[in-house]
Amino acid sequence: MKSIFLFTAIAAASAMIAAAEPGAATSEERALVLAAFKASKAEVATVVTPKRGPDSMLPNCYKENFSFTIPSIAPAGGQVFICSKKEYGDSLVAYFRQYQALAGPYIYQSKDGRVVAQLNKGLGFADAEKFESAIKPLELPVAEDRE
Repeated sequence: MKSIFLFTAIAAASAMIAAAEPGAATSEERALVLAAFKASKAEVATVVTPKRGPDSMLPNCYKENFSFTIPSIAPAGGQVFICSKKEYGDSLVAYFRQYQALAGPYIYQSKDGRVVAQLNKGLGFADAEKFESAIKPLELPVAEDRE
């Protein structure tokens, strides 16, 4: 099981509060993740693309990140990181494990290792299982390396 703990309280809060980038396009990978959430009945709302903080300690190894609220714990929610390589997803997981006491118990990595999801504390176990069942089997299509 690749479940881990994720995020500092400050990083989680800043990701949830950060303004969406104007005109940010929705990627195919993001659409696949959101479709998996819907298929698993994992409810999300207010999906935004936070700006990357230049002073953030978070590894800058992901190609896309989006945050969302979860109705049962709003205004809190979670976030997803989409990486071009499994090794990058593994780096995010390792980073977040360092902060497991602050992050909450819900960190999931996809089967291909390229998607990492972090859900905020306070989410009920039954709801968390819906997100886990959406993320863990995911295998994103492999595209040319765009980095």
